[in-house]
Amino acid sequence: MHANQVPLLEMIDRLGLTPDMSGAVRAIVGALGPDEVAKIRAATLEMLDRAENAMPVDCNLTWDQINSGEAVKVAVVDESGTQTIRVRPAS
Repeated sequence: MHANQVPLLEMIDRLGLTPDMSGAVRAIVGALGPDEVAKIRAATLEMLDRAENAMPVDCNLTWDQINSGEAVKVAVVDESGTQTIRVRPAS
């Protein structure tokens, strides 16, 4: 799906993960720009190449902050050689 550039939300739906994702998280993913999506795809493929089963995400927001719709910024950063999806408050 990554090779075919399937939109991230469509991938989530096809994989049956929709029930596990809140509306607020869907909104965040849906608002990502092409650069962030490309970097998330690369980080995900890197994780799969390592045969890991957990997305490399570093988020310092609480579920209450996320689900209240607080603005966030998403970036992919190198953390000790691992591409990690970092989610932080936008302010």
